[in-house]
Amino acid sequence: MRRDTLVVWPNGNIVLRFKADNPGIWLFHCHIEWHVTSGLMATFVEAPLELQKTIAIPQDHFDVCTAGDVPVAGNAAANTQNLLDLKGQNTPPRPLPGGFTTRGIVAFVFSCIAGVLGVCVVAWYGLAGPTGGESDFQEDYDLVTSEASRALPDALARANGTETE
Repeated sequence: MRRDTLVVWPNGNIVLRFKADNPGIWLFHCHIEWHVTSGLMATFVEAPLELQKTIAIPQDHFDVCTAGDVPVAGNAAANTQNLLDLKGQNTPPRPLPGGFTTRGIVAFVFSCIAGVLGVCVVAWYGLAGPTGGESDFQEDYDLVTSEASRALPDALARANGTETE
């Protein structure tokens, strides 16, 4: 089996010619997810009569469809007499309204307010001076570092065996 990936440049197209000799249901799709959700996908059913000879749909699949009131015969509108008559088929949801809705504007405003408040709190905290506890820490730090700097030469001398009295 040969697998190829093609790049289609903006406003471009590609013409594919292939030999369909492998019975099955094949998905032809774009590898970018939002392209797929926008409809850049196709299903090829190769040799449907051959498939019917070799594949059987399990009964539990029919049972689930029947329980969910999903038709199991006919076309998309469950019409078994005239397969070209699609009256009664499921319809897609209405398109989203254009522009911003009131709820969208309110959500956007509150998100901006929360973001600005967050930045202000971080700036206020960062620009605030020591609150008192920091000065105690600095004194302790200075004390420890001065003791360590005095003790270091003695420790090195003991380690080298050259202690001086």
